[in-house]
This record gives sequence, structure tokens and C-alpha cells, in this order.
Amino acid sequence: MKISDLLNEAPKKASKKNTGKDTDSWVKKADDWVRGSFPMKAIQTMQGVVGTRGPDEKPSIDKKKKTIKKTRMVTKKVDPKNKQVQSRNDKIDPNKIPSVAGFTKDEVGYTYAKEKDLWVPNNGSQPIPGKQGALIYNKLPDKARYYVKESIILEGGNIFPGTADFDQKLIPSMMKQINGVMSKTGVKALPIGSGATPTPGKMSGDLDMIADAGQLIKKFNAPDVKTAKAELEKMFQQAGFDTKKTGQIVHVKTTVGDTPQQVDIMVVDNGETASKFHVHDLPKGSPYKGVHKQIMIADLAKEKGFKWSPYKGLVNRDTNELVSNDLDNIAKQLIGANATAKDLGSVESILAKMPQAKEIVDKYEADPNSAWMKKKIQQESNEIIDALRRI
Repeated sequence: MKISDLLNEAPKKASKKNTGKDTDSWVKKADDWVRGSFPMKAIQTMQGVVGTRGPDEKPSIDKKKKTIKKTRMVTKKVDPKNKQVQSRNDKIDPNKIPSVAGFTKDEVGYTYAKEKDLWVPNNGSQPIPGKQGALIYNKLPDKARYYVKESIILEGGNIFPGTADFDQKLIPSMMKQINGVMSKTGVKALPIGSGATPTPGKMSGDLDMIADAGQLIKKFNAPDVKTAKAELEKMFQQAGFDTKKTGQIVHVKTTVGDTPQQVDIMVVDNGETASKFHVHDLPKGSPYKGVHKQIMIADLAKEKGFKWSPYKGLVNRDTNELVSNDLDNIAKQLIGANATAKDLGSVESILAKMPQAKEIVDKYEADPNSAWMKKKIQQESNEIIDALRRI
């Protein structure tokens, strides 16, 4: 028997008007009492808050309408462009201060300058030493301090706000996003540098790729490379990507995982050939990067009366005419008759084949302000950071 049947099962005898007696069944009386009891009122209140409907309340005798104020949870959408990715405000290690950090004390804002190990105030007053400032930072309330855990920026080049260093294991997925759009042109973007030989667990600040200018000009029926780059950027925008052009590069923001990444597509002549000049064979644990190899090749070319273009190859220093874009031939001209392209794979391979080239390394390492040393220090710092991230 259903509850509704029980509630209405009472025999319909003479009405109360005729008998003076209550004709409601005992079940209905019990139900009326339960519905009007304090526990049921509390249950109904909770059900109203969570939005689950409970049993209807019995109308009151005076038939006054009861207004129940409903509470609705509203989730405010945050514009992704305004979201601070990886921003945190918990305590920091005074001995390992993040590169991007700041706090406010006594209405003065302080920003950490890693290169000086100082917290620099925004009112021109005296900076605070790194460790001392970190201790002050840790004593402040959460809302008065911040740091960015993943974006420890050791080099420039970040075009898009919110992008961060990424594990190189993500590179295949990033390339898939890029070439998914590039496939519409029939031109493939080729990875260079660490992107050509990604190492899972190692961090990168961006992914460099090369696309052939001539092929893009032909595809877009463009009068020049500038127009072709504009069309390439437009194509990525139409596919839903954030983009920006600087010089010969079209920057694209990909999103693999929770944090967006930056991809730099360099539009150059003879893209496929040029990409080979940016594929490195760095030994594990090497203190050098691909850029160090490029600096060495440039110096060796200068000694031989040539110029080295990492996008064209070996060129005549006086006429800028191409001498060779074949790596085997370039290796023979710069290192020796028995050299091959493999000998140009890294600083170590060049030194192994041509020990006297150590003079080039010594020259740059004697100058702490040289681009060589800045990149080397940067590489060492990146390795330390990578190790910390893996802990």
C-alpha cells in the first residue's frame, strides 16, 4: 500500500460539521504532527539551502503565504588572461628565494631582484638584503606576499604572461598542436635546439621551431615573407591560439597540461636546411648549451675568413654569398679534412677533434660579462632548479 493511500484510507463517515468529530485518520494526524515538528522544520530548512526538495509543508490555517528565500551558490568565472598561473603566498626558503616574488609592508611594495639578491622597494628607499627580506616576507600575512613557483625566469623571451618553464616530455604534444594548424599550409614546423632532442625531466623556457619562408609565401600567395608571417599568425588566431609577431618569429601560446607554454616559430629561408644547424648532440651533464656551439663555430669561421649564419650556413665575409650549407663540408673547412658533421655537434666534440679550439673557450670564460658565461651560468642554474623540482 502506498503512503498516499494510507493518508486517505480513513472511512468517509459523516463530516465534522454533522458529527462534531474529527474524521481524519490516525495516520494523517501523525503525518500532520511530523510535518509541523521542529526536526522537520530544520530538515526543510537544510533542504532549501542545498536545493533538494523535501516533503511539502502543510498550509497554515490562516493561509498566509510563506516566502522562502532561496540561497543560490554562484561561481564567478575568471578570465584566463587575468589568472596568475602558479602564484602562491605560502612561506619561502630564505636560502632559495624564487626569482619572481614580492611583498607589501607598511604600504611599501618590495620586489625581489635575483641578480642583486635584494628586495627593491617601490618608493626609492633602501633595499633589503635577500635573506633578511625573506624572513620579513615569512612573517607577513598571506595576502601581503606572493611568489611564482614555476616561473623562475632566468632569461628573457617570455612573450605571453602566465607561461612557465615546462618539462621537455611535453614537447611532442606541443609540436602536435602546432603542426595540427601548420598542416593546413602543407608546411611543417621543425623543432630545433632542445626541441629536436627532448629529454624528459629537463626543463625548457620555450620551444623553438623553424618553418620555411619560401613555402609559406607560395602557400599564402604572399608578395613577401612579412605578409606570409602575418597570414601565418592569422591562421593560428583563427584556430584559437594567442599569438604575437616579433621580427622573423611568430610566437604561439600552447596549452598542454595546466600551464601554458610558449612556442617560437622562426620563418626563415631554406627552413629544412637551417633546422639542421640547430640540432645539437650535447653530452649528458654538459655545462654548455647549443648557443655555445654556435659561438664556437662563428669564431672558427671568422678565423678562416668566413661568417657563420645559423640560418644560412657558411657565407663569404665580404660578399655575404653562401659558401656552403652542407654540414659535412662546413666541418671540413673549419676543423680539418677528416672532420664530419658529427664533430660540430657540441663544444666537446669540436674540442675532441680540434684541441687548439680550447683557446676560444678560455677567452670567453675569462670574461664574466661575455654572452658565453651568461649562458653557461644560466645553464648551471637551470640544472639546479630542475633538480629541486624533481625532489
